[in-house]
Amino acid sequence: MPDASQTVAVTTADRRHLRLPLHGLLANKLHEFWIKGTGRRIPGQGMIGAGEEAVASGFGSLRGDTFDAYNYPQAWVESRMIPQVLDGRVPAADACVVDLGCGPGSSTRLISWFARPA
Repeated sequence: MPDASQTVAVTTADRRHLRLPLHGLLANKLHEFWIKGTGRRIPGQGMIGAGEEAVASGFGSLRGDTFDAYNYPQAWVESRMIPQVLDGRVPAADACVVDLGCGPGSSTRLISWFARPA
């Protein structure tokens, strides 16, 4: 592994810039509890552990703001964890960043913050 001078260093300013606000997560979860408390379902609900057809239908029901709301809790965690994982562990040069299309792109947005244009 390269020494610290050759790896990505995550600064406090980086962390502040990349983090999603706690109030957004709290508002998201309160809204979810309110919807469920009124006996309704949130778009995409019930996909964990479901079959392929149910998952396809669940994701198919997510549009625009509902997709962002569904993914906000995961994006919130990623905004804190990915910089922590990258700090001092990823080469600062000659690295190739590839997004395999496994999600909504929130991880890629965070990782690309540290990727050099070259």
